[in-house]
Amino acid sequence: MTSVHTARVQPRFLGLSIALWIFSIFTTIFLGSMWGRAVSVDTTTLATATRQVVNAETVSSRIENWLSAGLDSVTRLTSSEAALAVEWVRDDPVFAAALDDVVNQLVFASLAEPGTVTEVDVVSAFEPLIVRIVDELNVRDIPVDRTDVLRILDRVGVLTLATEVTAGVASAVSSSTVLLTKALGIAVVGLFISGGAAVALADDRVLMIRRLFIRLVVSGATFVVMLRIGAWVLDPARGRSALAAGGSTILASNAGVVMLFTVTMALVAAGLSFRLANRVRQSPA
Repeated sequence: MTSVHTARVQPRFLGLSIALWIFSIFTTIFLGSMWGRAVSVDTTTLATATRQVVNAETVSSRIENWLSAGLDSVTRLTSSEAALAVEWVRDDPVFAAALDDVVNQLVFASLAEPGTVTEVDVVSAFEPLIVRIVDELNVRDIPVDRTDVLRILDRVGVLTLATEVTAGVASAVSSSTVLLTKALGIAVVGLFISGGAAVALADDRVLMIRRLFIRLVVSGATFVVMLRIGAWVLDPARGRSALAAGGSTILASNAGVVMLFTVTMALVAAGLSFRLANRVRQSPA
């Protein structure tokens, strides 16, 4: 009799173990997809991360070269004098503001929806910087005409970026959102199927349901902790690269979505625990 009972229990135990294992896999997919989808639609976070990845030194160097060439062409300054004039304002807050303005406009343009025509107003960004260069030259007794120098901006004006220019990043983000949405849907179905199988194979179904919710709570809390650790490891304040800084920004964002899910699951688990406790108290001795 014992051998027959054991033969029946073993397949059931094996099936329950497999169901719980599959449930754990789908839990990971669900949490990752839910968080990833939240990030993919968070334009502000993506823009901030992209901005951090941009090598500011490279952009700054190109702007300096462009300004030097422009001064050389519209004034009587030599190439070396033009380069020196730009170097004088290199650490000026006006230079940093112009750099940030242009880069931010380019970043948001790159994240625009496919099919959108965006504009980058270079004139408004660089006009204060040009004026600052002219003032610096005049202070150093190098007479230049502000009107002549401002002609540098006539060559650029407003940059219109067509769909082909901006579609790369935007399409990648859009594709990621679609993929993560599908993964999220598959994970939900997988959780219901594997969780339902585990409940069906359990001796105490209410106890198993509570156990599944507790698993979700622990997994959610662990996921949030790992996001925080990852953001800390990649924190640029610890001397990491610009690429790592972008990763840190992404990992530190949208954890609230997972936290809200975890708290909800914890409340459900607490309710089931209360129900089980009442059942034990009401059961005959």
